[in-house]
Amino acid sequence: SADITGRITRLVVKDGDYVKEGQFLLQIDPQAYEAQVLRAEAALANARASLAQSRANLLQAQRNLERQQEIRKVNVALVSAQELEQLTTQLDVNKALVTAAEENVKQGDASLKDARYQLSRTTIYAPMTGRITRLNVELGETAIMGTLNKDAATLLTISDMSILETKVK
Repeated sequence: SADITGRITRLVVKDGDYVKEGQFLLQIDPQAYEAQVLRAEAALANARASLAQSRANLLQAQRNLERQQEIRKVNVALVSAQELEQLTTQLDVNKALVTAAEENVKQGDASLKDARYQLSRTTIYAPMTGRITRLNVELGETAIMGTLNKDAATLLTISDMSILETKVK
């Protein structure tokens, strides 16, 4: 059965064929899942760029605070306490923005992994060696996800014909 829903675009087996474990059986239309991977890659690249920008802003805020603290050490009248408070607050805000950007990168990475996993589910390989004893689908039909409707979700049946028990009357 399929782990995703989609139209069958390639079907290389027929009823009665002998298949080996790992052999390609059928392909579910991967276009939507390929687009999902591209979107996730772009979102991850965007999150990484935001992280780099946040780190640069943090570094700048840190340097500004250090510069003003040095000036204040030389002459207290040149830099007010309020200015130092603002620079300290700006530094704290930038630290929080870096943390948020790091989490966005993690989220983007997880989304990309999920999108790639979904894309990998569009190709179905034989889970075992055996003979196709029942082929329930044809090229162009829609494969239904296995958890929705068990009978309708069965794409094909592979049987191990080396161990076969029959009852004859």
